[in-house]
Amino acid sequence: MTSLPPTEPTHADPSSSAITPSSTSAPSSTSQAPSLEYTLRIGTPSDADQVSKLIGETWSKFFAYSVTPEDLDTYLTTSLSSKQIKSELENDSKYIFILATTTTTTTTTTTTSSSSTASENLGSTETVVGVSQLVIGSQTPASTIPQSDPEHKPIELQRLYAHHSMHGSGLSQTLMQRSQEKAKELGAKSIWLGAWEGNQRGIRFYEKSGFQVIGEKTFFAGNSKRRDLILEKSL
Repeated sequence: MTSLPPTEPTHADPSSSAITPSSTSAPSSTSQAPSLEYTLRIGTPSDADQVSKLIGETWSKFFAYSVTPEDLDTYLTTSLSSKQIKSELENDSKYIFILATTTTTTTTTTTTSSSSTASENLGSTETVVGVSQLVIGSQTPASTIPQSDPEHKPIELQRLYAHHSMHGSGLSQTLMQRSQEKAKELGAKSIWLGAWEGNQRGIRFYEKSGFQVIGEKTFFAGNSKRRDLILEKSL
């Protein structure tokens, strides 16, 4: 099920690293300089933990209220588990993950006895702040394009998530645009998705992006049965 956070997702807050001052130096300060820009790339199995964490935390933040605690736990530990996401990342003939990442650089500044300062780059950390997931060959229960059309290769936009701190960056629109471009590259004549009927902000975003409601389907989060609207856009 495709879910868009209620806020249009800038970069995830970096966590601080503790730096131990050198015994021959005055106390030092450590800073992390987050990049305000994000980069898009295709996901790999090594991204499974971060992708699982981003999707799970975002889904919980905005939709946990709509299911029981038991169903939420089941959904997070099965469908959205790192193990399950990794298996999908490994199956790149069926699943395509488009990731948005930011880079945080950690530096330490040391003040010497002569009052001069020296900065040392301690390395960079890449953080996944957005993801869209395409499913190749996923048939929609309803479509404006005949399923018998031999030239049509159905593509589902199964997931689109952006970290809530990305508000105002345009990341959601960028992920949506790149997903459509990728689907078209793969030969699809349309792209479709399912959105929970209660996700009105997300539905408005999809409609603004050119999608139209063409039907509905059932979606389960744990044992919680939910009604999804099916939206499709011609490419």
